[in-house]
Amino acid sequence: MSRDTAAPHADQANARTLGTATLTGLPLAASAVPDGMASAAMAGVNPIFGLYGALVGPIVGGLTARSKLMVVTTTSAASLAAFSAVANVGHRDRPQAMALVTLLAGALMIAAGLLRLGRYVEFVSRSVMTGFLTGVAVSIILGQLSSLTGYDGRGDTTLLRAIDVVLHPGRLDWPTVVLGLAGLAMLALGSRSPVRNFAALGVLIVLSGLVWAVKWFDPVALVADAGQITPGLPPLEWPRFDRISLDVIGGAASVAAIVLVQGAGVSRAAPNPTGPPASVDGDFRAQGFANVAGAFVQAIPVGGSLGATSMSTSMGSRTRWVAVMSGVWMLAVLVALPDLVGKVAMPALAAILISAGVQSINRPRIAAVWRSGGASRAAMLVTFVGVLTLPIAAAVGLGVALSFVLALGLEAQDLRIVQVVEQAGRLVEQPVPAQLTSDSTVVLIVYGSLFSAGAQRAEAQLPRIAGTRNARVIIRVRARERLGATAMGMIEKYADDLHAHGGRLILSGVGPALLEQLRRAHRSGDNTHVELTMATPMLGQATLSALEDLDVKVAADIEAKWRPSRIRRSLSTTPGDESQDQGTAGRGDS
Repeated sequence: MSRDTAAPHADQANARTLGTATLTGLPLAASAVPDGMASAAMAGVNPIFGLYGALVGPIVGGLTARSKLMVVTTTSAASLAAFSAVANVGHRDRPQAMALVTLLAGALMIAAGLLRLGRYVEFVSRSVMTGFLTGVAVSIILGQLSSLTGYDGRGDTTLLRAIDVVLHPGRLDWPTVVLGLAGLAMLALGSRSPVRNFAALGVLIVLSGLVWAVKWFDPVALVADAGQITPGLPPLEWPRFDRISLDVIGGAASVAAIVLVQGAGVSRAAPNPTGPPASVDGDFRAQGFANVAGAFVQAIPVGGSLGATSMSTSMGSRTRWVAVMSGVWMLAVLVALPDLVGKVAMPALAAILISAGVQSINRPRIAAVWRSGGASRAAMLVTFVGVLTLPIAAAVGLGVALSFVLALGLEAQDLRIVQVVEQAGRLVEQPVPAQLTSDSTVVLIVYGSLFSAGAQRAEAQLPRIAGTRNARVIIRVRARERLGATAMGMIEKYADDLHAHGGRLILSGVGPALLEQLRRAHRSGDNTHVELTMATPMLGQATLSALEDLDVKVAADIEAKWRPSRIRRSLSTTPGDESQDQGTAGRGDS
């Protein structure tokens, strides 16, 4: 069984480990109470469903994640995406619709892990991700102005509703405003104090106590006003598929995409202190398991939380049991303190979310992207504006599309070809000649991606063949694991043109993986004029051998496997040696 597909290594659970984890998990659970309730309020459902997510997520995610230190719990970004999926659903039916969003998002996460899609997360560019997360942070801040002021702004988008609140100060509920501003002030001071991890919990207790003790605050909304608080264990309920809609499906896909990208960041930020390294695909599956389990208690979506994971590691956590025990503590809160949960003041939750949104705006990263150039700057701004003005599902799609466009465009722009000449037994780079000369031999190295647009850009940089005879071109492809269909077509066309003028094209430094791809591409028996020289452990040896002896005979065992063209080997190697340096794909072996 491979490392990635094996069951996650479980930390040894002994009395000492569990005892330490129990103590460390208590403050983690304490911080999850306000975070979970605030996330559920932002998702548009009863805050109790956020606590259910903070119960199931750490336990299921903690037991199954390949990253031992990852804490799977409620996140504001996932909640914002979930709200977009159920915004048009009536409040009475919204919990069932939210459970369906959570279930479908979890299924998509599990599928992504099984299909090993973790490597594609790297295609989400830094500029797009920065614009997206900044847009989410600003959306969270703007979306809480209604709860902070007591006036439900009007408008089709979060931005328009926030503008409506600002333009109508006479409609604000001032007891709610005073309480909300007091919460923001407490959080600002608490973030600089030694008890910053408990600042949010302190805000809940103090502001809710003021509502209970001071009659002037009676109009302030409480959590109980958002729906009934069920005491005890979360009731099990099968998700109702009759609530499915395009909004629910799109929202679930958005939640899955956001959780997977954020979870991959958590995996990289919190590597395993002991044992095998974490697997992004394994963490994908773990987050999916947590959401599928949470759907049966109508929990809001959960995912790897960088904030909760950072808090856990800062307290010395080195095992997965800290996250698990924080979930157990959350269960104790739900069983023992359900009445207190209902008495929490809604402006306190709004203040917590606004504070979290402000803190999540990464100013140094924004500045770094801004200085990176016009393309990165434009991608960040377009994504940022998209999050504020478009449905979250559309904004996620826009970000993914921009990431792929940037990846393909920048790879094509970075492509260049150089000529390599031998000088005193060494290979030296020079500019590519615009025109081949008859009876000459030219060695070329291609730097950059040869996929799609990159291959077309490379074709334009190759020396012209017209008017020459018997020219030989050697293209070094060492460390390239594969070629795209466009690149293969370009190479074969160039080889055919050379052959028509009496010349030859040789791919030098071909490794086993690329050789296998070429064999599969020509199983039909189609003839090709491309010749191959196999890579050797010594850098440059295959190319130097080709330059010294272009008529070296083909090894019989290789020829039998690659009939369409001739495969030649360096004179100093044996027929069975196809070793290749494990360099970075797309770079030459100079």
